Amino acid sequence: MIRAYSENKMCAKRWYATAALCFAMMLSLHTPRATAQSSESEEKGMILTEHFGASSSTDGKVFSFSSAAGYNFNKYFGVDVGIPVYIVRAPSSVRGARSSNGIGDLFVDLRLSLDNRWFGYSATLTGTAPSGDTSKGRSTGRATFDLDNHFDRSVGHFTPFADIDLGNTVNQRVYRRPYLTLGKVASFEAGTSVKFFRSVSASASLYDVAPWGTQRVFSRFIPRGTTVLGAVQHNRVYEKSAETLGGASLDRDNGVNVGVSYSPTRYLDFGVGYSRSMHYSLNTVSFGIGVNLSSLIGRANGW
Repeated sequence: MIRAYSENKMCAKRWYATAALCFAMMLSLHTPRATAQSSESEEKGMILTEHFGASSSTDGKVFSFSSAAGYNFNKYFGVDVGIPVYIVRAPSSVRGARSSNGIGDLFVDLRLSLDNRWFGYSATLTGTAPSGDTSKGRSTGRATFDLDNHFDRSVGHFTPFADIDLGNTVNQRVYRRPYLTLGKVASFEAGTSVKFFRSVSASASLYDVAPWGTQRVFSRFIPRGTTVLGAVQHNRVYEKSAETLGGASLDRDNGVNVGVSYSPTRYLDFGVGYSRSMHYSLNTVSFGIGVNLSSLIGRANGW
């Protein structure tokens, strides 16, 4: 038992060291996907972005590395294509859970921005193709889509905002959950952000996930063909089975999100966030870095 404990401890240290190294590499490049997009809308031409994200909860850790290439046709419309790579560390508290690494689903983003004097509006239509391994929870095995509609209005240092999502999967732009979903769903989030300094802001919001019809929940860490015996606790069906089929109550959720972001330059973003899921009684802490390589390269070459 002592030997097994030592091996597990060494393995954990190795993964933390790998994540730290990748983080350091990101910082050395002076760069983060969502933050890069704010700069993208200002320029016409090719866009190259890199994003690193990490989410941690009692149900394990999910690290993601996304590379994307896109094109801005003008200040209103743009498109991105990319693919993520995941490192999933399974929770030791769940019997039968397995860690895994590999690519996720290929994604395409269509971006629209239409600001006016009353409020800001942007829409992002995201579609995915099933390129990830379904047996290890990196894909639902089906094509998915999500249409995010974002509204905001600045009032002094405050910017109230609202997001309305429609799709066939729960959006995981910021917080990488320990599961994936498939089924018709609408998501709502409303809150406000406040700018403390030129490049530092904080936000707080409430969210609600409202699915309807048949739903499927896919675990990121329970292998296909494995069923863990015992009662489901806190509605976490993904701790017991690789795939669970049920009604809307399966992945209905609501909770609170808070976060802080820092954007020191037009090509670099990073942020930290906390999310509390009431349905799953789950706390998730996330960290992300986004890099707009196009802006970075352009600055280096004096463009």
